[in-house]
Amino acid sequence: MDNPAGANAVSYQIGWNLDANGEVTGGWSPVHRLPDEVAAEIQGADLAVADLDGDGHPELILAYATGGATPGLYYRVGWRLDAQGAISRGWSDSVSVPWTPGPVQGVGVAVADLDDNLVPDIIVLTIEPAGDTNRAVYRIGWQFNARGRVSAGWTPARVVGGDPLPAAHQGAGIAVMDVTGTRRADLVLFHVANPAQSNRGYYRVGWDLDRHGVARRWSADAEVPGWFGWEGQGAAIALADLDPALTATRTAMGDRFTAAAGRHQDRVLAAQELVDTKRRVSVDTATLAARMTTALEPVGGITDQTAGRMKLAGVESVQELRELVVVPRFTRPMYEALRDLSQELLFPGVSAIPPETVTLLRVNASFVEAFMVGLNSELGREMLWRRYPTDLGATFFSQFWDVRSAQPSVGPLSDIPPIQGWKPGNGLGENATAVGAGDLLVVLVRGELLRRYPGTAIYVQRAFFAEDGSRQLADETREPQFAGRLDPDIQFFGLPLGVSEARGSDTDAGWFIVLRQPPTDARFGLDAPPDGASYGGAPKHWSDVHWRHLTGDASEEERLRHAQASGRLSSLRLGGLEWGYNSAHQAQITLQRPVLVAIHASDMIPAIDDTWQIEAVARHAAGVPQHRIVAVGGRRADGTPWRMSTEEVIAAIGRHERFFVERPVGDQVQVLVSRTATGRPYLTTEADGDLPNNLLFLPELAEDA
Repeated sequence: MDNPAGANAVSYQIGWNLDANGEVTGGWSPVHRLPDEVAAEIQGADLAVADLDGDGHPELILAYATGGATPGLYYRVGWRLDAQGAISRGWSDSVSVPWTPGPVQGVGVAVADLDDNLVPDIIVLTIEPAGDTNRAVYRIGWQFNARGRVSAGWTPARVVGGDPLPAAHQGAGIAVMDVTGTRRADLVLFHVANPAQSNRGYYRVGWDLDRHGVARRWSADAEVPGWFGWEGQGAAIALADLDPALTATRTAMGDRFTAAAGRHQDRVLAAQELVDTKRRVSVDTATLAARMTTALEPVGGITDQTAGRMKLAGVESVQELRELVVVPRFTRPMYEALRDLSQELLFPGVSAIPPETVTLLRVNASFVEAFMVGLNSELGREMLWRRYPTDLGATFFSQFWDVRSAQPSVGPLSDIPPIQGWKPGNGLGENATAVGAGDLLVVLVRGELLRRYPGTAIYVQRAFFAEDGSRQLADETREPQFAGRLDPDIQFFGLPLGVSEARGSDTDAGWFIVLRQPPTDARFGLDAPPDGASYGGAPKHWSDVHWRHLTGDASEEERLRHAQASGRLSSLRLGGLEWGYNSAHQAQITLQRPVLVAIHASDMIPAIDDTWQIEAVARHAAGVPQHRIVAVGGRRADGTPWRMSTEEVIAAIGRHERFFVERPVGDQVQVLVSRTATGRPYLTTEADGDLPNNLLFLPELAEDA
């Protein structure tokens, strides 16, 4: 953890192949840095390694505590540590750990399955002041899932037992292992104290964690020999078996098992030889196969059979049978084959979509048609090679998307019509007339939503303009035309709308994308307290009741595990329903109303105007260096002015929008993105005669433009 003048930077190295003496024998990896800084003030940090998503590649889990004006306790996940020690799938955002802010003198983190349910849990340790001494506190996040999220909640702060810790520390770490073989996890705490002289390292063990994450007992501190410096800057611990004889021991155990299994098989085979079995007659399968092949050969066999049954006067020979033409049709949605080959081929950049995201995509009809044409062509070539009797110009595959859940009443469900009927003048993307035609929209959902609520209905609903000008839901709805899944937690749905129709206009309110919980998926519970909600009291309506209505203070809220029928709300009657009266009243009170989320397409799709003529530029100061241009502007076809910052133009060009300049020569010259020697992007144009950059000759953009 570097500590420059600004934010802290995090880096790590990996030492390969530890021997029995704890020495690195395979060398050290290069220094790997996190892509962005962490915080300006760090009070402690630690790393853990675990395979969270089950792909056979470990992840790095970084825990750290920040100080200053906004102290906090966080963790981040670096996805997929490769064989070179680099993080190959990026780092997650920082996730907050429930914590009471305060000074910290050490942070530790470990990941292990503490409750034996085959799902890892995360343990975060802090060294905190406690009067004249320090104390070690840990919190357990249950079910640390494949997306790096704690899905079953955090325990309250657990104080490490045993004697108080010294008043000054330079770091700490925590590790998990079943040291005693009881099939219950043990916690090992390592901490570096900072007395008046040299730092000193100690460890203590918490034996046999129960299902609540509490150790049965804690050992006394044991000192770790060696010198830990005068003023350390962190500590960590890991547990592993470095016994050089471990492999030999396991090999000997395997040899003994193999020998015992052999002796057992000898006894079994000896017993089987005593069984009286009938002598089997051998069959010459090679001769039989040759005879069957000759008899079943279609051209000669069928011709001979037919000729033998026909006797026609005056006919000297029988005409050969015409070849049978068979056109197979494959109904499998072929996006699945492309997805199984690589999800990035189907949705480029899909791995970069953050968790808990709903977004819109647009179908690339040209790509779909090109893929389907190539697929049909290659199958035809394969059939020709194998002499399969078929029509080589037929369309064997016509389905790219999965339309099994679509409504057949909307028209044909095949993605492409027969290729033989395509018009020669049409380009790719102009032939599909059913599913996937045009600029069809796709709504993509990533996260826990559809896993936890698989019955969620996703569709589009027409909007209308209310009297106040806002968009409201109308009655007309349309169901998705196709649907699909991607690993690990992505689902997508093809909407029967184009981009322009979905966005709407000044006179057309467009469409909403709707996610609706089915009324049959009833849920029961109390609401989470709103921000600033007080403890105790009574709700005005049962629909407003939340957990703090059942408690008197924060400590009581932390101990609360269920809603008691005889608690603070006992006998309270609102709207004909009484708390605790009977199960029917309680069910009606705690029934959670179904949720409907409607997002208008214009909130997710930017305005469509992918061709821009730049007529003026704004500069920081006098002079014409390219990086001093901070904004550009011009007028649209309808005469309305537009203005964009340089950063906005660079981003738009990245989305394949086109910008051009017509001055000073009069020809359209395309605007490009280039970079300075230091890597800073700036705007320039294609070479135009002797002019290196036409932007430099444009007039100054007015301040109010």
